[in-house]
Amino acid sequence: MANRVNTRSPTLIRTVEPATLLCSIPRSLVPIHWAGCDSPATFRRTVGLYGTVGLTEDDARARFERARASFPGRAMRDETWETWRADTLSGSPEQVVERVRAFEALGVEELILSPWALPFAVIEPEIVDVFAEEVMPACR
Repeated sequence: MANRVNTRSPTLIRTVEPATLLCSIPRSLVPIHWAGCDSPATFRRTVGLYGTVGLTEDDARARFERARASFPGRAMRDETWETWRADTLSGSPEQVVERVRAFEALGVEELILSPWALPFAVIEPEIVDVFAEEVMPACR
């Protein structure tokens, strides 16, 4: 997919599917000689993504619209549900599990979810509840 300016932070990102993203990460890493981290075997593949999870896709879309409306300034004014969902862990539990499985198939061992449009913000704790109760059990 084409490069675009990330409306969630002031950096240029590339919107890609999980396979494209992970195929660009080298499988053999140069050892880093930190305490306890001297072998590529100690590294884990971790991906951090924003996400808006709801009990249904309509519920997740409504949460996204609230997040977009609350975002400072006009940075998310051009973001749509479709563009948001394309590169985040967003949607119904079934849709999110499908995306998690795609990353898992590529060797990702850990996913970090930022459950709102702002980093490290938990404005609607229900998003975390839905993820913990509906997504995580399906991914174990």
